[in-house]
Amino acid sequence: MSESLRDAELMKSVRLLLILTLVSFGGQARAQTTADDLSALDPDNRSWVEQTCPRSHGPSLWMSCVNRQIVALRAPGWPAVSALAPEMQKWVMQTCPVSHGPQLWRSCAERQVAALSSSLPNISDLSAEARQWIDQTCPRSHGPQLWKSCVERESAAVRRATGQSSGPQNREGRPPQASPLDNPAIATSRPPAPVQGTPAVGDGAKMQPSSPLPSNSPLMLTVRPTSSAETLRDLARLEVAVEVQLRLKERGFLKTSVIDGVWGPRSRIALRDFKVANGLPRTDEWDLPSQMALFDSMSAAAAQWYVSPDPATETEGLYRPFAPAIGMALHPLNPSDANLIQARLSELGYYRYQPEGIWGLVSRSALQDFKAANGLSDDDVWDSSVEASLRQARPTPASDTPFGEWSVVGTSCSAEMNPQKMVVSAKGVVVGSMICELQERFVRSNTDWSGHALCHLNGRDLASKISLRVTGQRLIDRSIVGTSTIVPTSFDRCS
Repeated sequence: MSESLRDAELMKSVRLLLILTLVSFGGQARAQTTADDLSALDPDNRSWVEQTCPRSHGPSLWMSCVNRQIVALRAPGWPAVSALAPEMQKWVMQTCPVSHGPQLWRSCAERQVAALSSSLPNISDLSAEARQWIDQTCPRSHGPQLWKSCVERESAAVRRATGQSSGPQNREGRPPQASPLDNPAIATSRPPAPVQGTPAVGDGAKMQPSSPLPSNSPLMLTVRPTSSAETLRDLARLEVAVEVQLRLKERGFLKTSVIDGVWGPRSRIALRDFKVANGLPRTDEWDLPSQMALFDSMSAAAAQWYVSPDPATETEGLYRPFAPAIGMALHPLNPSDANLIQARLSELGYYRYQPEGIWGLVSRSALQDFKAANGLSDDDVWDSSVEASLRQARPTPASDTPFGEWSVVGTSCSAEMNPQKMVVSAKGVVVGSMICELQERFVRSNTDWSGHALCHLNGRDLASKISLRVTGQRLIDRSIVGTSTIVPTSFDRCS
């Protein structure tokens, strides 16, 4: 090697060493700055941050975590929790436990206080049965924000169905404020750090056990706030999975144009990578810290160059098991459990595909058909009643129902565009280009199945009555579409 080449190599080595030295000093300086900022906090807040960001996470994640918490602590305008009535304070604190750290606690509390500080749903004008139904659909354990949104949505649906107006109005034309929240002041104090596992509220005053809420308050239903552990939303519910997928897409981790609520490999990878970017464990486990971080407006988004890994080859941290609910043995989002459920539904004729272990829309439709045929709730929710029914020796099979695919006697089932093909489910009936949506669940009388539906045909909506008779592998359709009675038509079940 010539002398000039040796000199060039020496200079490159010196520059590389200088760069590494500067990077090392820079990292040490950032760590020292972070440690200094942490030391400058008052003892309670410093303890809170230290419990939120353990050093066991390593230097990089520790610094990132501490810096986020300090920014949250120093930002002005803290949530006005202390301005709320005691029972409301308790509700917020159960929804947003301070054990999640300053950043996530603040984001959560801001959302809950904002929900409680505006007009709250008034359902006192609805019937007792409707209120109980909404009560069961919207448990207050979900927290003020989600509870309020749920009640507003469900009460609006009830009023549309019954032709009611939006409830009693006051003299200013607004729904009455159904809570003791008149212009709450802005709290300037921070929640104290969790000392010995006992969180306090708002300005540091200890939270006293609240008295039962007044039974005549139109805000309050019969379900009271329970433990904070119950605020985790269930990804097995389609609407929850859709909401989580939308948020993952907003943050840039879910690269798809299809949001369908199917919690498959792409969704699992997106959640795992989101968690990594936000200092959480590198797994796809859905837990309360993951939920809080995902819906935090300050959460880290994906880098511009982020590319989602290939689900066919990616396995790290994925398929962490979902714990079945109390009294149950299976959870449909666990691939092995989904396989078992699909196999059982297939055995009974409701699931007409090979089990694949992914709980998708076809599986949900099959489950809903099974539940409708066996006298269970008319939805696709996996619960203890449907698990117990599937385990029975002789539940109602699909062969005793009209659910499935049918073709006019003498025609082929295999033709996808067969205009004489009928598809029947618990949701309705499709025949060619006509789609009939059931307005209420099927009523069964021996071999007859009937129900009222709204049929859509050539741009027209027709109030109809569906009437189907099932005898073995043969179905006779005697429905009335609009004002026209269909000539009784015989169908054979497609295998």
